[in-house]
Amino acid sequence: MDVDGQVYVDELYRCTSCGEFLECSSCSLARHKQSPVHSIRVWRNFTWERTSLTEMGLVFQLGHQGAACRVPDAVERRMTVLHLNGVHTVAFRYCGCAVSDREHHWQQLMRCGWYPATTRTPATCATMELLSFFRRLKTEATVNVRDFTTVLEAESNPYGTEATPDRYKALLRMARQWAFLQRVRRSRIALEEGGLADADDGAVRVECWACPRVGVNLPKDWDKVAEEFRYLYRRVVSTDANFQMKCKMRQSPFVDRPLYSGLGVQMPEEQYHAWLRTYITEEEISNCVAFAALMQKDTKFSVGLRWAGVIGVICGRHELMLGLGDLEKGERHLTGSNRYKNTDFVLYSLLSRMGLKEVTVTYDIACQYRKHFHERVLALPAELRELGLPEITWGLPVWHAGVHDIKCEAAESLKYKVGVGKTDGEGIERVWSVFNPLSYMTREEQPGARADDIEDKADSHNFGKNIGLGQTLLRRLRIALQERAIQIKSFEEADCALADDLRSDWMEMVDAWLRDASKPCPYAPSGTGKEEQEEPQRSTGKKAGKKKKKKAGTRVSMAGFLIMALQIEELQHRLISEKTARTGLTPDRQSKVHERRRTLTKKIVEFRKWQAVYMPKVEALLEEEEERRRERESPMPLAEDVKLYLPSQCTKASGLRTRLDPKQALLDKEAALRRGQCSDALAKIRSRLLAKRYLVMYRNEHVRGQREGGRAAGLIENISGKLRDSVTKYRRSRERLKGLVGEEGLGPFRELLDDDVKVYQTAESDADAVERFKKARKARGRRNVAGETRATMSWIWTAEGGPDAEADEYLHECNFPCTYIVLGVRIEWAKALARKTRWVEEVEILKEEMRRMLRSLRWEEAQWTRRAGLRASGLTAEELAGRCAYARRQAQDRRRVRESFETLWRRTTPSRGQKPGPMDRSAQAAASALIDEEQGISAR
Repeated sequence: MDVDGQVYVDELYRCTSCGEFLECSSCSLARHKQSPVHSIRVWRNFTWERTSLTEMGLVFQLGHQGAACRVPDAVERRMTVLHLNGVHTVAFRYCGCAVSDREHHWQQLMRCGWYPATTRTPATCATMELLSFFRRLKTEATVNVRDFTTVLEAESNPYGTEATPDRYKALLRMARQWAFLQRVRRSRIALEEGGLADADDGAVRVECWACPRVGVNLPKDWDKVAEEFRYLYRRVVSTDANFQMKCKMRQSPFVDRPLYSGLGVQMPEEQYHAWLRTYITEEEISNCVAFAALMQKDTKFSVGLRWAGVIGVICGRHELMLGLGDLEKGERHLTGSNRYKNTDFVLYSLLSRMGLKEVTVTYDIACQYRKHFHERVLALPAELRELGLPEITWGLPVWHAGVHDIKCEAAESLKYKVGVGKTDGEGIERVWSVFNPLSYMTREEQPGARADDIEDKADSHNFGKNIGLGQTLLRRLRIALQERAIQIKSFEEADCALADDLRSDWMEMVDAWLRDASKPCPYAPSGTGKEEQEEPQRSTGKKAGKKKKKKAGTRVSMAGFLIMALQIEELQHRLISEKTARTGLTPDRQSKVHERRRTLTKKIVEFRKWQAVYMPKVEALLEEEEERRRERESPMPLAEDVKLYLPSQCTKASGLRTRLDPKQALLDKEAALRRGQCSDALAKIRSRLLAKRYLVMYRNEHVRGQREGGRAAGLIENISGKLRDSVTKYRRSRERLKGLVGEEGLGPFRELLDDDVKVYQTAESDADAVERFKKARKARGRRNVAGETRATMSWIWTAEGGPDAEADEYLHECNFPCTYIVLGVRIEWAKALARKTRWVEEVEILKEEMRRMLRSLRWEEAQWTRRAGLRASGLTAEELAGRCAYARRQAQDRRRVRESFETLWRRTTPSRGQKPGPMDRSAQAAASALIDEEQGISAR
């Protein structure tokens, strides 16, 4: 009102979205004609109260972004709009003039940035800003629609005093559709003339920029390079099952289908599910790995599930998701030629479409899975087999290989596979840790919604991995250059001591094994771990004629259960040794210790489930132990400190053994496996002891000077540490065996004293010792001068397959006990050679990956630029302009990413707070050289 020339207002308004300034009602309405979803507060009753622009009288005009329309719709409507600041009820009118599409109201809404819940008389919209934000929250933080809707409602009406429209189901549909549209739009196929209908399988999937792709980032004549360089164009993929990604059987009045099938990371629904309709149950259990595949069979854990998990395939070096397939029961749940049916389909589908000549596949049960693989794939659908397969090299992930037997680890571990560099094969476990939080949401969803959510998660994950490859590859190159120099130097120091003929023989053995894996493996001794490998087979063979009976299956399962327990026990001791052996753990080592502890915890949880089957009374014991812990208010024990309650860990006097294993069924089997552990440990002690002996002798004969002596001491200390670990394992295994069978049941496994851990023992006379001591004081001489000895051979050389007593004289009198020394040194030399070779390969692979990164981005930029010029028929000028603008933006984004990588790789100044090292400069020089090379090729 106007009093004495002054204007007074009864109410003041402020907009929390625009700022904290005050204004009157008319000014606020005038300023918000184009912003109808802002949050408004009014000063009333001496406080700020919530209000809305609709209550203030604002009617938003569609088609003109709030400006006036010459022919507005006569009907004023209400629309519920979901925005980041809450749920709004907006009064609006549609446009009726020629400026907008008068017939399709949904287009007017979308041009305003509002996504309608339906195209027919929409009453609910979500702003595109909100949908994009929620998609990021869902893929990165696993926020579900229900919780997000609750947050929006609380933001609009925190006290619940007003009626807030429930738009949960509407937002559920809109978010799903929006994510689908974003994936399809970014995949480029939406701009092609054929669109989705003519798209190939995997067309929507985000591909790895650094991996070899035919026609995209490979050089000319890549398939004609010399054999020694073929590994540069080999792809590494990893496969594994994830039993967290379950899907429950839910009743629904309608059939929920995914919005597309086969275009992303998941298999084509119709073809894949048709392939899975011939399941039967298998009764076998692998005798090599006793973890996930063993525990996820036809058990109560799969009851009520539509899918028990997924089988996944990823890029083994860069951890992008390539393919997923649903699992009904487990990784290995079929018999005959139908074993691993799901894995065969998924793996074949991906490998056959790569167009490469060589592929390395890692799998934690590769030693079992690769058997008869090529025979099994002959049963796949004919349309799938038409494409053919590249040459496949199988390997075990480095960490998982440690739970396999010694020969299996040496023959199958990626550490000894040519052409893979330092790929560890464990990337899929890290990918599952990213996907697992999503499982709490997808397990309750219908199949279609679950498939779409998994697709969106994989799309976001792959895109993020690609963007981070610039930093990742540069960091890896710095480490690889440094470690390559170290390993080359280390190997040369060890190799120069060998006689030429011996070196030639060993190199020939390595080459022969690389050509034919059936030849003797140079990385493992012979005759190790026989008891541990054969015990499950003997248990199975006793009931070979009764496989269909439950008793036979129980005996096999019991042996597998015990193998699993022993492997967990070994992992516990490894983790304890890792912590105690290093006084100052680096952040990287601490991270690895925590990661291994988490992995071990998961294995113990699964072990407890099976322990409840074979040792039912252990559950009550664990409950008693947990109650005592709570009474003492003690912290939870770490994974490496958890007691497994095996028969060997329970003393007979305490009565626990009789209580937990009344029939002693587990005791006898564990005793056989403990004997296998003792035998394996003795073999390692002999091998490493003789390797150490040879290195000491060579040092004493040839090494002079402090520098060379220090290097030799480092090599000897490395072998000594491994020797101490083997001694500790033998003593531990023998104590367990002694607790099971008593002193009289130990057989050849005697107590191992410190004096026994020697090639031979020497007791020299005082006169000889004094004489050599005098000579040593006068001048530096040979440190292994022969004197009169009273030598006795340790029992470890005749126990469990060692040489007989006739070899005693030879071992005592020779300075070079060939049989065992050569065996031990040969293994260590071969492993050193493998380490050096892997690091040399890693440097070259990383350089090639950086080249492929730049080529991929140039190729994608060219593809988007080409699409910007396409003129599809049936589109208006405005639609063509929009498509062109989007394509040009995508092309510019690729160019900016490529240029940012080039700038990062050329940067000579270190990151803030860091000092440049020689390897940093070497990495920058190598990266700059390859950038210049690629730019020259591109210019031509």
